[in-house]
Amino acid sequence: MKYFIPLLFNYRTLAKMLLFLIPILILASVYWPEPPAEIVFSALRWPAEISVTNQQDKEYILDALSYMNKLRQPGPPKQLALYKMKVTRGAEQHEYLISEAGEYFTPDGTAVLPSYRLRELVKEYTQRLERQSSFGQLLSWEEARKIFSRYSRAALEDVDTGLRFEVQRRAGSYHADVQPLTAQDTEIMEEIYNGKWSWRRRAVIVEVNSTRIAASMSGYPHGAGAIRKNNFNGHFCIHFKDSTTHQNPRKTDLAHQIMVWKAAGRLPEMLRYCSPEQVAEIFLTALDQKAPDIAVQTLVADPQINTESCQHSIEKILNLTYSIKAFDDRANSLKVSISVDYADGPKNVKKELELRMVNSLGFWWKIDPRSAEKIFNF
Repeated sequence: MKYFIPLLFNYRTLAKMLLFLIPILILASVYWPEPPAEIVFSALRWPAEISVTNQQDKEYILDALSYMNKLRQPGPPKQLALYKMKVTRGAEQHEYLISEAGEYFTPDGTAVLPSYRLRELVKEYTQRLERQSSFGQLLSWEEARKIFSRYSRAALEDVDTGLRFEVQRRAGSYHADVQPLTAQDTEIMEEIYNGKWSWRRRAVIVEVNSTRIAASMSGYPHGAGAIRKNNFNGHFCIHFKDSTTHQNPRKTDLAHQIMVWKAAGRLPEMLRYCSPEQVAEIFLTALDQKAPDIAVQTLVADPQINTESCQHSIEKILNLTYSIKAFDDRANSLKVSISVDYADGPKNVKKELELRMVNSLGFWWKIDPRSAEKIFNF
């Protein structure tokens, strides 16, 4: 009995304490402030970041995310992500990737479905990120020719080197025929081409009165030139999205077009809607144009293959021409005839290839790199 009384006292004391604490805990859960949330939007292909400071926007985004549903299907490949939304609250952190097509998915590849209003609000922030882009706008030739009109001047920026020089558009109906303004501009352009004029295409940005337009240039002087003392014998060509050549006004030049999309920072978007034949064309054209960064994007991901290793392989090739036959949809393969001039080897070497094509997650076609190795061996 003497042990029972203290025990009874303890139970009674505990019950009283609980009756006192439970309402406090309930009130605390309702009124106790949650840790402040931080929402940050960032661009994934150029350095730009915006924090959400508007409290109303922040509250709506948080509320909308709590109702966002995960879908039973995978999202697009990470390479198609253009923006990222990161939400941090206390120890919790969530990230959402956003494609240019407005698809939302998590870093682990799960597609999610946002509300219409959330999409519209997020678009305001991604548009602000877009205005900070170091790339050029993907404008059609019909749009670009109005901005870069005849006799207007522009700054031309080479995407790979960052070198800039001044040009003037003198002519051109299907694309822009331009000339360097001064001898110093010609010297900079020649430096971009490593001291040797070439028809090889390069991704460039044409800047006219602060408007930056994605474009492609070839670096060989030809035809007439009217600007005196610029040490440039003729003019050179600048192409824009959907522009064509004088020789074939009804067809775009693929080598120029892939450089235009590169200058816009939108190569993954270009590849997304390509057929197997088009992917193979882009790959082979990139090899001929000495563009390893473009070629590697057409290949199935492999830890041993990157831009640097692809560059090493491309250096073996001096020139390459090709002919693509019909795609075999049962074998997922593409037969290709090529002719290769090797830099330190034989010239005009004929080869027959069978490129194996892989449909990656149903979003785009890629080439199995093992099926392309024969190109580089002689």
